[in-house]
Amino acid sequence: MTLESMLSRSGALEPEADKVTGRAGAVDRGTVVEVHLCIRGGVVEEARFLAFGAPEAFACAAAACEALTGGSLANVGALSGLAIAQRAGIDRQALAHALVVEDALQSALAEVQR
Repeated sequence: MTLESMLSRSGALEPEADKVTGRAGAVDRGTVVEVHLCIRGGVVEEARFLAFGAPEAFACAAAACEALTGGSLANVGALSGLAIAQRAGIDRQALAHALVVEDALQSALAEVQR
């Protein structure tokens, strides 16, 4: 994944009825991630993120958004922290960042199901 690819997925979506946001992490723990999904007809049309913390958090959020864009809503719940870490190319010592991204995705999924 290139820096240009990561930056293209960075940023929030404008709030609308078909867009949901999931958030996870804590400032005092060093990582906060928001994932913004635009979902239409059960398909993730666009996925974007805001990440604060280590570069690994940024890389994991970008990798997750890239993996989800164009896929089904079921893919959101199926994307694990380990899979996110592998897609981002980070080592196991930084797995905690991928798990924060996974939690943000689960939070977004919960918003869809409300």
